[in-house]
Order: sequence, then structure tokens, then C-alpha cells
Amino acid sequence: MNHMNKVLKATGLVIALAVVGSTVGIAAAAVPSENVINSCYSANNGGLRIVDPATTSCKSSEEALSWNQLGPQGPQGVQGPQGVQGPQGDRGYTGSEGPEGPGGPQGATGAAGPAGPASEVWIVRPGSVDGRDTHANSVTTLNVPAGSYLINAKAVFWNDDFDTQWADCSLSTGDRTLIRVPAKEDNSDGQAAVPLLDTATFSQPTAVSMRCHIYNGSIEQIVLTATRVGAVH
Repeated sequence: MNHMNKVLKATGLVIALAVVGSTVGIAAAAVPSENVINSCYSANNGGLRIVDPATTSCKSSEEALSWNQLGPQGPQGVQGPQGVQGPQGDRGYTGSEGPEGPGGPQGATGAAGPAGPASEVWIVRPGSVDGRDTHANSVTTLNVPAGSYLINAKAVFWNDDFDTQWADCSLSTGDRTLIRVPAKEDNSDGQAAVPLLDTATFSQPTAVSMRCHIYNGSIEQIVLTATRVGAVH
């Protein structure tokens, strides 16, 4: 009888004894933590007793047998076919979110606001100022009522000198420009234009002025403009 037959026979014997409650003596022993059962089997009388090999040895007429409480894991089965996809469920809502309600009616159109102040323009164009062989100065004044304004100004300088000249213009509201006017060449005067731009708000009627100056030349095409606006930001 080979070893496997002995194991099967011993296992069957243990099962039979457990079922029918046989009086054949089986000595129970502690089962170690690795879940291995150790026993001593007698071929003479078919006796089987469970032992702890750490404290008990089989007799010379017995054969030591051991087996696991849990059998080895079997091979993985073949994967089954994929099941049929189920129907899509209803859309759920998170938290207290409910379905979107219908849009409300359009509100009534509000009343039209008051019309803004109309734009007004004040402008002055004084004559040319000839300053050849001396200083040329121009003071141009524009009287405006209280309000907020966009102020524009312009002047053209002519140089009657064979050297480059400095010319300047300024507004009483603060803007100023200093510019080089080219020298006179080939019996022609050098020329340069000066633009000015500013904003201002007056609480009462005010005189806005523009001052320009050049040495040994002339000032022409002078324009001073004030445009009233709703507000200056």
C-alpha cells in the first residue's frame, strides 16, 4: 500500500469515526498554527490517533501521517460569457436639487431716465502774432460757464532765425508743451505745431487761457476750444 492510499484510508477512517461516534480510541492533540494535522496510524488494527509531534512520537508499529485542514487551492475556472447590459436607470438628483422649473414671465420695461446734458462747445481763433526780431507772445482767453470741460488748443510757430528756437504753450488749467522749432533755411522759416489737451471742472464761470511764446518768430493758427461734457472721471 503506497503513502497516498494510507492517507486516503486514514482520512476516511477519521470521517467515519466522527459520523458514527466509534469507540475506537482517538487521542486529540493540539493542532499547530500552520493548520497541519499530525497523527499515528496502525496498519495492524486500523487505529488512528492525532498527536502533537512536539511532545509525542509514533510507536514502532505505527506510521506517522499528516494532512492540512484546508486543501490546496484549485485552478481558476474558465471565465464565463459577459452578461447582457441592463436598461439605463432614471437620472437622479444630488442633494435637494430638483428639476429645473419653467422660466418666469418677462418683467415690465422700466421708465426712461432723464436725458443727459447736451454737449456745448466754446471756441476762439485769435489772429496771428508777429514777433520777428523780437519776442512773440500770445494770450488767448475763452470764457465758459460752470461745468466740466474737455479743453483742446493748438498753435503753429514760425522761426525767423538761423538758429533753432525754443517755443512753448501752456493752458491755465495746467497742460504745457515745450518744443524745438527748426532754424530758418534757404529764405524759408522753420515751422512746428504745438497741441494741448486738458480737462477741468469749474464751479463758477471761468476764463480759460492759453499762453504761447517764441523768440524771433511768429505764432499763427491759434485755436482754443472748450467742450462741455457730462462729467470728468
